[in-house]
Amino acid sequence: MRKIDKLKHNRYEIEMKIIDLNSKQSRNILSKKEQDELVILKEKKEKLDKKIKELL
Repeated sequence: MRKIDKLKHNRYEIEMKIIDLNSKQSRNILSKKEQDELVILKEKKEKLDKKIKELL
C-alpha cells in the first residue's frame, strides 16, 4: 500500500504543476521551456496513472 501512496502523491504534485502551467498558458505568458515542461509532465502523469492502475 505504501508504494501506491507514493505514486498517488507524485501524481498529485504533477497535476498541480500542470494546472499552474495551464493557467499560465491561458494567459499567454508561457515560455518555451514551460511549454516543454507541460508536455513532459502530462506524459509522466499518464505513466503514473498506468502504474497505479496496475497496482490496484
